[in-house]
Amino acid sequence: MNYFHGMERKSIICSFVMTVEEYKTTQVLARRLSPPYFQLGVVAFIIVLGLLGTFASKAPSIRDDPGYYLPLSIFVFLVFYLAYQVLPVRAFCGTRAFRRSDLYNLEITQKLSEEGLFSDDADTQALIKWSGMPRALETNVGFALFRTGKKKTFFWFPKHALSSPGAVDQCRALIQEHIKDFRRL
Repeated sequence: MNYFHGMERKSIICSFVMTVEEYKTTQVLARRLSPPYFQLGVVAFIIVLGLLGTFASKAPSIRDDPGYYLPLSIFVFLVFYLAYQVLPVRAFCGTRAFRRSDLYNLEITQKLSEEGLFSDDADTQALIKWSGMPRALETNVGFALFRTGKKKTFFWFPKHALSSPGAVDQCRALIQEHIKDFRRL
């Protein structure tokens, strides 16, 4: 079934290859949408454990206990956790996993029309109606259309891959017409 056939009226085509650069762009957006509370909670928990271990290790009866080294082990764990979160280790691991996935260099063609979003790649053709996408964001490099009930699952429309120079404004107008929760970042 070819969803693209006969849908030429007021539609915008976006065709791109999912490269490492596109992947990194989507991951940066997904991380910006994640609340930092969990990460801050983990760091606070580790610090509290370290402080409790430090105070407990000062007691003379505990020094023979293997728990005497608890503050050091918590500190080492905290350093590794923060290095994974802050340094490019996380990006390196994510990029490496992406290069091994089926999405790497996958050619994706998407079309926005009055009916909704039509997506086509090597394995799948899908139609997602506008009612299945309650939220949209626009960044300076593209549009993200979010699925119902999924906070970080979105369809990505890079602006550089839109079919014509005026397509960015047309895409914005079409999304604003059908999605009430539309914001610019």
